[in-house]
Amino acid sequence: MDFRNGMPMLALVERAAEAVAPKAVARHRAERPARPDYDRIERVAALWEECGLAVVSTAVLAVSLEFSSFEDLWLPFLGGSTGFATFARDLNDATGGALATHLREIVQAEYGKRGFILTARAFAVAGIVPGS
Repeated sequence: MDFRNGMPMLALVERAAEAVAPKAVARHRAERPARPDYDRIERVAALWEECGLAVVSTAVLAVSLEFSSFEDLWLPFLGGSTGFATFARDLNDATGGALATHLREIVQAEYGKRGFILTARAFAVAGIVPGS
């Protein structure tokens, strides 16, 4: 089992998708609604304060997902339960399985053929409504 910190799961899939179908990835990104970039917890806290919340506190949460195999990672994408999973499933179908093949190659090169852990971060923010 490889316990190194890894690249977040969706970033791995997106990297593989860019390698096999860069134009499809560019179209997918262009079709997504624009949303603010909250890549730092300070930006999220500032948004809460701008909305009038007081005593804003923050934390960065580490999230780890353990996968026993490549299939353990890939099979949920085939269900298309989210917009990105649907995109990945449809792109894999359109490329004759090239997305899954390239993703498997990336995972095995970076984590080996056995189980692996992917980590990500999440921001937690809490605030108090004044006067409550």
